[in-house]
Amino acid sequence: MIETGQVRATLENARALVKQGELVGVYPEGLRGVGKAFPERYRVLDFHPGFVQLAISTQTPIIPVATVGGDEIFPNFVNLKAVARLLKMPFFPITMGFPWLPFPLMFMPLPVRWLIHIHEPINLGYPPEKANDRKLVLKIAREIQYDIQRDLNKMLRERKSILTGWAPDKQEADRL
Repeated sequence: MIETGQVRATLENARALVKQGELVGVYPEGLRGVGKAFPERYRVLDFHPGFVQLAISTQTPIIPVATVGGDEIFPNFVNLKAVARLLKMPFFPITMGFPWLPFPLMFMPLPVRWLIHIHEPINLGYPPEKANDRKLVLKIAREIQYDIQRDLNKMLRERKSILTGWAPDKQEADRL
């Protein structure tokens, strides 16, 4: 049986899970990535370097993943920062459904096609003590961030439209 779950995003929790043999997914943009306004979609924000620190300290590979589709299922038109602060929330989005539609309709995603690109694993090859080298860790995090941004840009150029997805490649078109 396959199970999934989540834990508070701390380096200690991630280390414990890796030590137990678990696969750990990290979103290096953090909450900032979820709260981006619609015009900022697919602009990768600076990655927190903790995922690189984790990979070096635990001697585990990094498997970057780029997705197109997720930034459009709930278009965030405006982030009301003052309301968010008042409610002690990281952001307060105004979307097509929230806060206008009644519960649970306000949480219905738009029917957007997704493309997920799983990159080849990256084995960093540094000894565990290098996990505390902030300059190295930040450099690697930025390189991976730029690779993902390039991949997103390429996928977006290839996409026909938000709802119909991608044009089939030549081999796929021949099969159809």
